[in-house]
Amino acid sequence: MNLSSFNVNLSSLPSFSYGSRIRAVRDWVVLVVLTLVLLAGFALWATWEYLEGAKADPISDLPPLPDTITPETLAKTEQLFTERAAEAERYRSEYQFVDPSR
Repeated sequence: MNLSSFNVNLSSLPSFSYGSRIRAVRDWVVLVVLTLVLLAGFALWATWEYLEGAKADPISDLPPLPDTITPETLAKTEQLFTERAAEAERYRSEYQFVDPSR
């Protein structure tokens, strides 16, 4: 393979020239100002996100709980615990689990 045809003249590409004199103070000021602007932007964005989240309070969207316990509620609760106990018993006796590692 002939690589001589792939030569690239780098001097023809656009380049960034720093200049004849180094200005470290200017560079540090630009760096610090950009960092502070970016930090202030993040702080404003986080504050806005917090305030928007505080407006949408999920606790206030819940329906109110009943003040008294009714016999229907007690019956439903007892039925739920009975069903769960029956399912737990089925796990111990009826369901068969196979260990795939054996």
